[in-house]
Amino acid sequence: MDKQRYRVGPGALDRYGDGDDAAWIFELDFEDAAAAAACPHPAFADREVTGDPLWTGAALARRFGRRQPAAPAADGLSGAGRLV
Repeated sequence: MDKQRYRVGPGALDRYGDGDDAAWIFELDFEDAAAAAACPHPAFADREVTGDPLWTGAALARRFGRRQPAAPAADGLSGAGRLV
């Protein structure tokens, strides 16, 4: 997956992808839910995505993962352009 991590204060800022399609996620670790709830929302952050299925590690991997080229089909043609 195309990801860059930058240390920012007590947290980390992760960049997934690049260009206009990049997603930036700021992460902080807390001892418990009460500590997380007591933390003020950073001014630069748009919204909380903890627990949002669109922002899980698996979802980010599907969105920003490096795609492997398709293996050639037995007839030597790429399966990507084939219509059935």
